[in-house]
Amino acid sequence: MADVDDNPAVTESPALDIVTAFDSPDDFTVKHPLTHRWTVWFDAPTKKQNQHNWMENLKTVITFDTVEDFWGFMNNVMKASSLPTGSNYHIFKDGIQPMWEDTRNKKGGKWVLTVNKKERAHLDQWWLNTLMAMIGEAFEDGDEICGAVISVRRQYDRISLWTKTGDDKDVQERTGKQFKQFLEVPAETVVGYSMHDMSLKSNSSYNNECVYQV
Repeated sequence: MADVDDNPAVTESPALDIVTAFDSPDDFTVKHPLTHRWTVWFDAPTKKQNQHNWMENLKTVITFDTVEDFWGFMNNVMKASSLPTGSNYHIFKDGIQPMWEDTRNKKGGKWVLTVNKKERAHLDQWWLNTLMAMIGEAFEDGDEICGAVISVRRQYDRISLWTKTGDDKDVQERTGKQFKQFLEVPAETVVGYSMHDMSLKSNSSYNNECVYQV
């Protein structure tokens, strides 16, 4: 396992004030609960990928529900930027599977940040910012959030934020703007939203038309 930054709490992020390790610096025995339980999934590439072997290849890593357990995971897991090409980390609210067909996903979609190779030095920080905002309940429409995925690919990497009600334009555009803010990407960066039903029809995660952009 590769280590991440030994002192992740110094990271500057709009979500930092929401996800704090300790309310009292003198009390190191009490764990601080999160609003939701979260499950981490991982899948690595196979030679021939289809729906059946993708599901077989999808492995549960850990479920956590405290700030301390989140940082314990982050401090001991391989950095996203070090993953093999084709791999994915999925972090979803406990009970939601990281697939389009899940009942809480199928009417939703995802906001996607595409990260080119020139921007790859920022990948781990942008992923961390996404997770801190998500598990720290920083989004105004927090009930809309299902989970997040980071996908490592040969030409581009992608960070995706999954939501449950894709046809609610006001909610999705508000969430997309906040996602972009929490990521702390350059102002000119564009993130797009696509529906999961389009992915089901095309059998492709990312080669689909964006219905919203911010």
